[in-house]
Amino acid sequence: MVFSGLLGMLSFVNFARSPSKLQLIFAESCLSLYFSVETTYYSYLYASIKDKTHYQLATGCAKAAMLTGTCVSGLLGQLVVYFGHGSYTALPYISLAGLTIAFAWACFMPPVKFNNYFHVPVPEVPVSSKTALYDSAVPGYAGSATTDRLPRKPKQTSRLASALACKYESLKLSYSDPVVLKWSFWYILSLGTYIELLLNVNILLTYNADETNDRSMLLNGMVVSIMTLCGALSTYRIGKVDVDWDRCGDKFLGYGSLVLSMLTGLCCFTRNDYFVYVMLIGYGTLVQSMFVISISETAKRLQQNLYALVIGFNVFVAVSLATCFSVVVIEMNVFYTTVPQQFLFYGGLYLFMGIIFISSSIVKSNNSRVLL
Repeated sequence: MVFSGLLGMLSFVNFARSPSKLQLIFAESCLSLYFSVETTYYSYLYASIKDKTHYQLATGCAKAAMLTGTCVSGLLGQLVVYFGHGSYTALPYISLAGLTIAFAWACFMPPVKFNNYFHVPVPEVPVSSKTALYDSAVPGYAGSATTDRLPRKPKQTSRLASALACKYESLKLSYSDPVVLKWSFWYILSLGTYIELLLNVNILLTYNADETNDRSMLLNGMVVSIMTLCGALSTYRIGKVDVDWDRCGDKFLGYGSLVLSMLTGLCCFTRNDYFVYVMLIGYGTLVQSMFVISISETAKRLQQNLYALVIGFNVFVAVSLATCFSVVVIEMNVFYTTVPQQFLFYGGLYLFMGIIFISSSIVKSNNSRVLL
């Protein structure tokens, strides 16, 4: 988190004044790394909490804090631009000040007492079963046989190679758990769609304004702030909800995905930006709440040394998927879609997930009746 704050500071130092092309490239690189280490916030929280039943509440609070910050920064930026008569030059300095405070705050946060990312202990008995995911008494996954098969190298190199091999095996073992796979599948596909939707919603709103020749109702900045504020409230509230997600998880993902499908798909059939604003606020409120449950339920099935590994890998795949969507649907225009029809495509993805998870819940319900 200290490194994340430093990256953010370096980004906006280079954005200030009149940056050269080289400065912009460096700033964008730092900013990309800054956003990519977001999973460390969750990892820090989970590694500091002993009782996994508190993961949902912690995730809700963390997500609510992030969304509240986004809302406040958007409103502050809008006010600065408004009173500065359209000037944006002050924004990098305000961002730099905020990140400097965050950097200093992170320096004084208590460290996590236990960290075994690059420490590979060898248990007395080799462990290869899935129970290692849930048994905190099991120190690792790599048995003596795995360690012996590694090539003999200098001590430091051998330790690094052993750590990487252990993490690779841990990643495979984590996704062999059907519960982790279920929540991860929904999170990856939904996050990829969420990224694409946020990138293209302003294009849709401008398209509608051009079609109706009415730009008087473009309130994009205010609506995004309202959406993030509603998302912050909903994530905080759902963090306190006590539900057996093992039993209700499929229904929650299924019916939630159907609602998200409706909210995004309906944007294709209207040129009224006010209607799109309402759909966008509802979408952001619901999807952020579902993100909280997805992340916390995934973390509950993992050991401490796997939080950033699995959640970070999910985010990486989601961003890669969003890139594929951009290339195939927008740049290459494989499906010959207009701007509104792209939102129908996003709605179709949520509809696909909704059908899968509702079908899964029906199958599980029928199987439980047969057993009874």
